[in-house]
Amino acid sequence: EQLASEVVATKSRDALENVLRCLKPAADDVLPLLNMLENRGDFGKCRVAFRWAADRGLLSVPHHNHFIEMLGRAKRLEEALFEPQRMRAVGLSPTTATYTSLIRACMACGTLEQAVRVFDDARADAEAPLDVPIFNAMVRACGDAGRWQWAVARYKEMQERGLRPDAATYDALIDACARGGRWHKAAAKFEEMKQRGVELTLATYTAMVNACARGNQWERAAAVMQEMRDKGMLPTEEMCTSLLQGCARNGLWEKALRIFQDMKAAGIYKVNALAYISVIEALARGDRVEDAIEMLAEMKQAGIRVDGMTYTLLIEAYQKAGDSDKAMAMFQEMQESGSRSNVWMYNSLLLACHHVGDYKTAELLFDEMQVKGFVPDTTSYNTVLNSLWKAKQVDRARQVYNAAVKAKAFQHVEPRQGHLDLHMHSAGAAAVAILVWLGEKSSLVRETPNNLSYTLRIVTGQGKHSKNVGESSVRAAVAALLIDDLQSPFTQSKSNQGSFETNIEEFSSWAQTTKRF
Repeated sequence: EQLASEVVATKSRDALENVLRCLKPAADDVLPLLNMLENRGDFGKCRVAFRWAADRGLLSVPHHNHFIEMLGRAKRLEEALFEPQRMRAVGLSPTTATYTSLIRACMACGTLEQAVRVFDDARADAEAPLDVPIFNAMVRACGDAGRWQWAVARYKEMQERGLRPDAATYDALIDACARGGRWHKAAAKFEEMKQRGVELTLATYTAMVNACARGNQWERAAAVMQEMRDKGMLPTEEMCTSLLQGCARNGLWEKALRIFQDMKAAGIYKVNALAYISVIEALARGDRVEDAIEMLAEMKQAGIRVDGMTYTLLIEAYQKAGDSDKAMAMFQEMQESGSRSNVWMYNSLLLACHHVGDYKTAELLFDEMQVKGFVPDTTSYNTVLNSLWKAKQVDRARQVYNAAVKAKAFQHVEPRQGHLDLHMHSAGAAAVAILVWLGEKSSLVRETPNNLSYTLRIVTGQGKHSKNVGESSVRAAVAALLIDDLQSPFTQSKSNQGSFETNIEEFSSWAQTTKRF
């Protein structure tokens, strides 16, 4: 304690060295002193103390190895790589553990390339035979750098050398496969551990849960976490939160609720806003809206501020349930709470208005979101155009559609003359787009008929190259408008059921007689 306090109090290198000379620390005092200084963030004093002790022959190889890793954490890689030469200068030979520390220092500085060079040097050093820890360090290094294939190669090499992988090997390998998005390979190594009788640690289970999470295998992740519970291990807070988020995205509300309740019952986790939001999202996606509202009340009672995204989830849930009144009430509550709204929230409200045929409120919300500085996206335009078209508000729909085209909400509306592309359009947006487009083409035919291509084509995006299977509401709406309502010469293409075509002669004749344009 006297050594630590006096070292901390020094203001210069000379004063620090004077304290060390006077107090004469033993070799066993050096590492605790170095750790204390590093934890205080005083690497300068740490470095001076280490060099002072090394120059006096107080230190052994493990001291140097420890300092190499300190240098790595301090981002002094060149100095760390030079340390083996300093060791040899005082009669110490680097060991396999020294190379292992160098690899860790390299990875602390984020350079796998240098770590590979160090490993190659270790291979070539006959006095430092490779062991399990150095292979573990390399497997971990490869995984951290996103090179899962290299991690697997080092795992195979260690077995070829007759070395038996331990729990740390598998933990690093499973984590490497997880980072590489190869959850199935991680699962195979997880099972291999069990078959070989290698003890599964908390780190093992954490790595496996993360692998399942990265692979979107939430059912499997929940099973792995249950397995560790059965063995008396408590999942980490990070693991629980990660799994909660996965369950939320996939609507696994029962599993999410159980994990959440277990976190609260354990009494050792900080049940934060993210945990509450994840459970609310899981319940909302699982059509458990009232349960989600109860969770919202509990969240407020716990003193956790409800943000705009949480309100968005609930508004979206009410919209899907067809309850526009409660969706609007939730929106009002959100505004009164001071939480910031967002585009997704407005889109959910617009959709709720469309479902009940309230185009006037939809228009007000559409205007309001822009006044508040939110830029409508394709979903916003599609939804409000659906409402306006359904309400036969054609003139207003034309205005909104022209604004959407100007804002490039619909890409490739007319990629080439005589070709209308309705990809990404809703049924209402497609109908309005056709009216606008046909009006333009009719005017051109009357004024300069030779400026149009021979074939006019309207593509709905629901034809031979579409991934959608079955009847398309867009294609049906387009067919009804073109054939039944407008009685235009467009017919469905024989080669592509999502395309409607006509030639210029037929279109010119129709355009001259129709009174719609």
